[in-house]
Amino acid sequence: MPRFLAITSRGLLEPLAVEIEKLEVKRVKKRGDSVEFEGSWADLYRVHLNSRIATRVLLPVADFTAYNQEDLYFGVLRKHDFTKYIRPKQTIRVEAHVREHKNLTDQRFVAMKVKDAVVDQFRKKCDMRPDVGDEESADLRIVVRIVGNEVSLALDLTGESLSYRGYRKFMGDAPIREHVAAGLLRLAGWKFPTPLIDPFCGSGTILIEAALDGHGFSPLHRRRPFAFENLLNFQPSVYADLKKALPRKAAPSKPLLFGYDKDPEVLEKARANARAAGVENWILFQQRDVADLKAPATEAPGMMITNPPYGERLEDTEVAKELMTTFAKTLKNEFKGWDCWILNGNPEAAAGLKLKARVKVPIWNAQIDCRLLNYPIT
Repeated sequence: MPRFLAITSRGLLEPLAVEIEKLEVKRVKKRGDSVEFEGSWADLYRVHLNSRIATRVLLPVADFTAYNQEDLYFGVLRKHDFTKYIRPKQTIRVEAHVREHKNLTDQRFVAMKVKDAVVDQFRKKCDMRPDVGDEESADLRIVVRIVGNEVSLALDLTGESLSYRGYRKFMGDAPIREHVAAGLLRLAGWKFPTPLIDPFCGSGTILIEAALDGHGFSPLHRRRPFAFENLLNFQPSVYADLKKALPRKAAPSKPLLFGYDKDPEVLEKARANARAAGVENWILFQQRDVADLKAPATEAPGMMITNPPYGERLEDTEVAKELMTTFAKTLKNEFKGWDCWILNGNPEAAAGLKLKARVKVPIWNAQIDCRLLNYPIT
């Protein structure tokens, strides 16, 4: 049975593992910087159609030791048969990552040597060779990782990142990636129909991901097929049946998701993104300054999950710190009983809250080392 590796951002392995386990996939475990699972190719399709936290899935195919370029070339040539995945008239692309090797230091050279070995396999077996495809549409995507003298080869079965949902037509200055937003919801323990507020909603990503969770998630409007759809073993009828089985729920009679921002132009972009995602009826967007926020009229207190501006430059940090002080006053005065979760990438700005976090979860958003901070408002 194939063994797959699901990849995500640092800090999201635990919710990703739980997510895959809930899909009734066998033998799920965290392994290094990925989540390993065993299953059928139908299980792989199911993960791609349902995972909201993974960014891509790899199929490990070979591991060996290489001290020089000859070892690398012949290791690829002999350790695995790549001709079983595509026809010679299709395309290939190699992505290389190298660390701590004395002789193999140029990633472009490593990618070229791996490509040479793969196309030579095709020449010998088929008397033809595949062309090199572009970064976005190659049929067979090979990932080579070298750490020290150890080489790992894997196939990228996803292609365009799972984080790309296709609904973000407009983005703010510091957008949160879609899979990170989904991960925040899982880490905070939010579940529909718990009321949810984002007081710094920006382009609306956190709330849209929450709505998709309630509505029934799908990959939405991907620009390109998944990479596994280009392989010879692809089972289109199985994949089609899994797509048909995806659940769909109607919008609630009244919104339980609330997005606020002081900039009306930003709110229009958030509304446009929600329309593109098909969840505009799930979310109420309103223009509000954080100093003037009031808790919405819900049956019970809910949750607040947000990614406020935290300032990357010194002068921005001071402004962000003052904003957090204002935000804290609003929380204490207007949101008693609510559970607040804040993603922060600048401890100095977060200090403006003058609140003690009950939980601090390390998480990366793009290249920023952040903390997801929990403040129950009592």
